[in-house]
Amino acid sequence: MPDWLLASVGEILAGLVLAALAWVLSSIRDLRREISESNAAADARLDAVERQAVKAEELERHSVIDRLNRCERQLAAMTTAEDLNRIHARIDKLGSADGALASGIGELKGLVESQSGQLELIQSYLLRNGDGK
Repeated sequence: MPDWLLASVGEILAGLVLAALAWVLSSIRDLRREISESNAAADARLDAVERQAVKAEELERHSVIDRLNRCERQLAAMTTAEDLNRIHARIDKLGSADGALASGIGELKGLVESQSGQLELIQSYLLRNGDGK
């Protein structure tokens, strides 16, 4: 084979190798760009999910705080054992004063009955005599 033909084939092969190498490098560059774009899109989606998770955690935290505040207000308004003991002591005191509670109720009953009798007398008088005209 002549040298010039061998040199031509060598140049052609070298050109083909360089073209293939350029194509491979171009493909690698395109692949890297696609991977970068894909990573950026995945990062954006991940950031959005993280923001939503943070919002959900904040809402849950506020909900728990609100429920805790309501419970604390209800507990503060509830009757304590000390309150019940004071009430019990007052009731015991009323009942233990030699029947003072029973006699006081009896006195009130007598007063109400006497006033009721007086009202009945006034009513019967007005019915018998008219309204005074």
